[in-house]
Amino acid sequence: MNKLAKFFRIAVVFLLLADIGFLFMPVIKTVQENYPTDTYSQADFVKDTFSKFVMGKSGLKISGSQVLEIIVFVVLPALLSVIFMIVSIVAGSRQIISGFAAIATAVLNIVFTTKATGIGQIYKKQYQDIVRLRGLNMIMVLAVILIICGILIIITKPAKAKKNKDKDNMIPDVEQIHQEQIKPKYEFIDEARPEQAGTSAAEQVQNAQQVQSGEVTHDAGTAQNIENLQKAQPDDSGQADGVGGPRGVMVGITGMYAGAEIPFKPGEELKFGRDNVNDVVFPEARKISRTHCTITWDAQKEEFYIVDNSSNGCFINEMDECIPQNLPIRLEVGTILDIGDDTNRFRLE
Repeated sequence: MNKLAKFFRIAVVFLLLADIGFLFMPVIKTVQENYPTDTYSQADFVKDTFSKFVMGKSGLKISGSQVLEIIVFVVLPALLSVIFMIVSIVAGSRQIISGFAAIATAVLNIVFTTKATGIGQIYKKQYQDIVRLRGLNMIMVLAVILIICGILIIITKPAKAKKNKDKDNMIPDVEQIHQEQIKPKYEFIDEARPEQAGTSAAEQVQNAQQVQSGEVTHDAGTAQNIENLQKAQPDDSGQADGVGGPRGVMVGITGMYAGAEIPFKPGEELKFGRDNVNDVVFPEARKISRTHCTITWDAQKEEFYIVDNSSNGCFINEMDECIPQNLPIRLEVGTILDIGDDTNRFRLE
């Protein structure tokens, strides 16, 4: 459905571009026996009206109703074509707007084809006739196709990405990470010594060591907690030695996810980028594209695979050149991965 929606959206872009081109195609002509024939386009209507009322150079007789018709049925559709041609290119999941705009532009163009000869009376001189040209028929056909494509765009609007509840539970929230980073890892309070409330474990261990060395005196409560506080210190020896093998986890080193772990299920693919439809979102990272890359964990082979779809690239192991784009690239456990640049760095474990 998403591919079909994109196809119709692109079709509308080209149709609106053609609509702009039709502004310069002759739509009427003045005919008089033994006199040369003159043809006029929509662009001529606008140019001569502008010359009449702004520059004061045109000798044409243009009524207020004819000016209004030129603004509504010539100028307005042209503006809509330009604006919504751009909107159609960047619309994405909001492409329904392009559908309604295409229909509105087409309706105005159809009305113009019925009023063209009336508007063309501004060029009529004595004994002359106003004749419709084939260009009006082409505008009518283009308008009908625009209406059909506009309806199809509305019907086939891309579905919003479904959120995976398991992924939402596994992937850490940025604000939560920031809050956890400023909290002490351990905090022990001796019920017998309420003045220790709010003292971190590191400070309490330092106090305990001073007590052991005799630098300060202590009471029974402090002495009793020395052993417990020392046991409470985290032991990083297992992690430093690499005990446990590959885990299928991306560990944030710098950036928004610094200190966080992003776990993968076997065979799971996670999408990284600025857009909210991604699994891992970087809302304010300028170097990261809206859909930057996808990463998969192969638990059987104990290796990661990345496909880079970005404009700024992905870099491994602090290399200056980015990895090849739009191709699956194998990454070994232990690889340092920069997404966009080194301000968002991860280690693959």
